[in-house]
Amino acid sequence: MQTRIASLVDRGFFPLLGLTAAAVIATGFAPTYYLGHWFHAPPLKATVHIHAAAFSAWLVLLLSQIVMIRAGKFRWHRAVGKASVALVAIMVATGYIVIFGKPRPTPFTRAFIFTPILSLVLFPAFFGLAIYFRRDPGTHKRLMVLATILIANAGVTRLLGMLGLHAAPYGSWVVTYGLLLLPMIVFDLTRLRTLHPATAWGMVVLLARHPLHAAIAYTDWWQHLAARLTPPI
Repeated sequence: MQTRIASLVDRGFFPLLGLTAAAVIATGFAPTYYLGHWFHAPPLKATVHIHAAAFSAWLVLLLSQIVMIRAGKFRWHRAVGKASVALVAIMVATGYIVIFGKPRPTPFTRAFIFTPILSLVLFPAFFGLAIYFRRDPGTHKRLMVLATILIANAGVTRLLGMLGLHAAPYGSWVVTYGLLLLPMIVFDLTRLRTLHPATAWGMVVLLARHPLHAAIAYTDWWQHLAARLTPPI
């Protein structure tokens, strides 16, 4: 009985993590995008629509890849994986267009974009490593989750706002890590008795961004660079 339960946990953990990420992001963006018509959301630029559609496609891809593996459709899984390279390129390109397409008139807004810009560097890096380690399922799955964590925070931030919980600085990241990173850490420690190398190194990279933001985002050189990269008011 214990072996059967352990097997169910092992097989169901990463699908559940993928569903959690998709549900949180979809709910957070429902009022402004998915259900924007019913919430009377302002119209969006074409580039924002493409950006949102690409990031939505990532969630669909993540869940469909999990389903295909569970169904034994390995050839389909590999084919979709190859196609996802183009999707990631679109996600990153439109992400930068959205970030740089809006005026950032205050020191706070210019500092704010440091982390999203860095996330759009790390996201394809985690994805590229996941493709490289595609023949190592444990590493591959964890890297895909780590990549998804980098884009999940935007949905978490909006979800907290919908709930009237305006988080303190880094508060939304604490929730994001609590939903997606902490379960993976607990899973590793429970099932492997140690952290998987992908989880350990991924955690270090994710957490290192925050002191990096504190050290750089309000410096004169970053403020000047951000002002040059974004349009005037």
